[in-house]
Amino acid sequence: MRILIVEPDMGGHHLNYLRLMSEAMSASGYTIYLLTSECARDIYLAHGDELNISDVEFLPERSRFCRLLQRSGWWFFRQLSLWLHLKRALPAICERFNVDKVWFSYLDAMLHVWGVMGSPAPKKSDYGGLFIYQFVGFEQQGISVSGRFRRIKERLFFKFLRRMPDSSVCTILKPVCDFVNQEQTHHGAKLIHYAPDPIRILGMMERKAALKHLGVMAADHLVVIYGYITERKGIYELLKALKSDFWPDEAKVVCAGSLHEDVRNYIQNSFQEELALGRLQLVDRFLREKEEAAVYSIADLMWVGYKDFNANSAVLLQSVAAGVPVIAKDHGMVGAFMREHPDCGISLASMDDRSITDAVRLFIERELCVPTSDAEYVQDAYSEMRFKEGIIRAVKDAN
Repeated sequence: MRILIVEPDMGGHHLNYLRLMSEAMSASGYTIYLLTSECARDIYLAHGDELNISDVEFLPERSRFCRLLQRSGWWFFRQLSLWLHLKRALPAICERFNVDKVWFSYLDAMLHVWGVMGSPAPKKSDYGGLFIYQFVGFEQQGISVSGRFRRIKERLFFKFLRRMPDSSVCTILKPVCDFVNQEQTHHGAKLIHYAPDPIRILGMMERKAALKHLGVMAADHLVVIYGYITERKGIYELLKALKSDFWPDEAKVVCAGSLHEDVRNYIQNSFQEELALGRLQLVDRFLREKEEAAVYSIADLMWVGYKDFNANSAVLLQSVAAGVPVIAKDHGMVGAFMREHPDCGISLASMDDRSITDAVRLFIERELCVPTSDAEYVQDAYSEMRFKEGIIRAVKDAN
């Protein structure tokens, strides 16, 4: 079988999913091709050797109309822009590679438009894919959810599933998978496969070496926020707490990962004193492999106080697997995980200054650590092997 993986982005966790998908499909004997966007060319040139692919095609520039839709502030128009772009480009690309199946590695980018307009793949093509941000069934399972247009998106999600080949879809969201598979007769939907959010078992570093590798000054206790750091990750709330009178002097904050421009400007305008004193330290760049291992090696406490975040967090799972306790927000799948594994850190009902600083002080006073049983559970349940198995089930089982 010849499979074309469609991945327009390739940034952040997309690259890791793409790596694992290509590895799993190649190991199963499939020939893999990649379709990505021109704006991802630099990422591909830097990390393409990690992918098990035979060839790559870069999408042509979007039409003027699609570019206008893409710049729109409305989620449906942004999805429509990508759908129209792929609808136009895919026939020639599929013919060039003579592919048997089109695999969309990030269905969320056009899932709801797909429910209205059908597949962007050529009519005779088989297809499937992965989604990670659709939260139908959460509330029925006691998991809090936020976000606009939820009922509309839920209806479009089931329309999307009805348009897909049976068993061709997988997700990292177990609550969605369980709910849809239980309710499929009622909703007329298809079965979904579960591919657990994959974590890497990192080769941890000695703390002093890790600090030097990242250029971070030592401190008694380092509270780390890691990844692509945006407002959604609760960074403003954490920094306000750092600046408050309640923050313990022995704890410092490290921002490890690329800062969103708004966050970078906010820090530069309002936290010069904290930067000068080392109370706040920045490692403002995309971190992978050895640098990622260094992040978890220096972290005494990991911040996952994400705002209105419904999905699970790879940083949460990676932290627990590495034995690093967390401060989390009691919301969505993150909150549900913390209720099931309460010894892995501290879960906050409120994100005010006092609640955050009290959590940091509690960690320092009690010297909280992740139980070995929880770390081992995460290492097994969210392993890369299990993710690959879920992907291949969806590839093989599709009708």
